[in-house]
Amino acid sequence: MSVDPLIETVTFGEAARLPARPLQSLYAGSWINHNFRIWIGHPEDNAAWDLLAATRDVLEEFTKSHRDYDPQRLAQAWNQIYIAEGSDWFWWYGDEHRGVDNGRFDALFRRHLTAVYDLLGLETPIELLIPIQGPVKTSTPVPPDCLLTPDIDGRLTHFYEWAGAGHYDCLLGSGTMHHTNCLISAIYFAYDHRNVYIRLDFRSEKALESIRGRKILISFNSSRPKVIAIIPDAAGREDEKSAIEYRVAEIAELAVERNTILDNGVGRVAFRVIVLDGEEVLEQWPAAKDLEFEVSSPGNELFWPSG
Repeated sequence: MSVDPLIETVTFGEAARLPARPLQSLYAGSWINHNFRIWIGHPEDNAAWDLLAATRDVLEEFTKSHRDYDPQRLAQAWNQIYIAEGSDWFWWYGDEHRGVDNGRFDALFRRHLTAVYDLLGLETPIELLIPIQGPVKTSTPVPPDCLLTPDIDGRLTHFYEWAGAGHYDCLLGSGTMHHTNCLISAIYFAYDHRNVYIRLDFRSEKALESIRGRKILISFNSSRPKVIAIIPDAAGREDEKSAIEYRVAEIAELAVERNTILDNGVGRVAFRVIVLDGEEVLEQWPAAKDLEFEVSSPGNELFWPSG
C-alpha cells in the first residue's frame, strides 16, 4: 500500500496528530449480518446483560466504599467481571445457536457473577441462581398423514400441493450452526402408490442463488440404498430410463419410484440431505439420525393425524 498513489500509510501516532473530524456514522463491525443481533435483543441476551450490569454496579460501589478491603480479592472480583464481559457468552443465549452444551455455558456465566459476590462476602442475588436460558427448542420430524402427488416443477403449484406431507424444520434442528448460514430451511417428504417425494425449501432468495453451482445429495439408507445428486443448475431425469425426476426453481422437488429405494416398493424410508461445495460438506440434515417414515403397500396405508 505504501507505493499506491491513492493511499497514504501512517502510524497510529501520526494519525492521532491529524486534524480531528466528526464521524457522521459508525458502521457496525460485526462479522455476522453487520449488526449485533446475535448478542443483544433476545430476552435471554437482555437478561444476561442486565445481570452483568447489576453485578458490575455492585462491585464498583463496593470498591468505592471499602477502600481498605483486601486488594487481592478485589482484583479477583474484577477478573470475574472481565471474564463475564466476553461476547462469546451471549452467542449462546437466544434462539440462534442451540446445542447440547448451552446449559453449561449458562451455568458458567452465572457462576462468574456469583463469584463476585462470594469474593466480596455479599449474599448472592436469587436471580443469579435461576437459569437464564429457557427450554431448548428442537425439531421433531412430523410423518406424512396422507397420500399425495405433487407436480415436480420446482414450485409450490398451489397452496395445498404438499398438504399432509411429513416435514422437518432445519432451522430448529440447526443447533450451534448460525441460522443465517443455513441454505435449506425445511424438508418435506411424502409418497403415493408409485413414488416417494422430497421437497426442499430454501432459507431465502440469496440462499437459493448460492446453492446454484453446488450439489445436493439425497442419501437413502433404506432396503435399497441410493444416493441421488441434485444439480440446481440442471433439471430432469438422471437418464432416459431413470425412475428419478427433479426440478429446482423456487424450491427443489424430487420424485423417485418406490422400487428404486425399497424392496417391492414397501418398507421404511430413511434419508438425509447433504449440501456439497465441491467435496466440502456445507450442511447436512438432520445432523445425526436420518429422517424416517413408513411406506405401506397400496391399499394398506394407515395414517394418524399429526395434529
